[in-house]
Amino acid sequence: MFKTRNEDIEGLSDWLWPESDDGLWDGPKNDWITGHHPAILTHCEGFNLVVQAGGGCGMYPRLLSQFFKQVYTFEPDHINFHCLVHNVLNHPNVNKMQAALGENHMMVGLNNASETNRGTHSISMASDCVIPQLCIDDLVLPYCDLIMLDVEGYEPHIITGALNTIKSFKPLIFIENGSSVVDTMVDMGYNSVGQAAADTIYKYEKV
Repeated sequence: MFKTRNEDIEGLSDWLWPESDDGLWDGPKNDWITGHHPAILTHCEGFNLVVQAGGGCGMYPRLLSQFFKQVYTFEPDHINFHCLVHNVLNHPNVNKMQAALGENHMMVGLNNASETNRGTHSISMASDCVIPQLCIDDLVLPYCDLIMLDVEGYEPHIITGALNTIKSFKPLIFIENGSSVVDTMVDMGYNSVGQAAADTIYKYEKV
């Protein structure tokens, strides 16, 4: 069911990965190298804490842990989460939760992911609802420098559940293109400052 990928990504190797998956490997790897990493270094003003979802098999949390003092990552799928835990074993600054993020407290399910791209699962209310959903605001964070979301269209729900955190700390926010959050971001004083792979980068514009 699992295999070890020894490919080096910015000095990190020995990745435990689902045997049939390539999509959750190739897409995030290429997006990180060509888009996310340089965008974070360009636009992020602090490197104390990042909230990231979905955590997938741990590629982004592990890479982010090289730059941020604390990483909070959320991944609802049990197979992905198993790999995530293994891949961040030597990164104690990664706080990992097998849960979904959203706008309220409830149990949710998952639409089945493709076995060849385990990053395509999405939150569902129609399937077995056995996964806890939390809000970013529940974390009562002491600070937040970056919120990085790739959750297959569920981003608006997560933003709604993070309004207090966003208003308090004005973090940089990455949201997958096509998400219907533009009006919400503008209302909070955010503007788009660029693209990182398939994500739009939102930054608070100081007044």
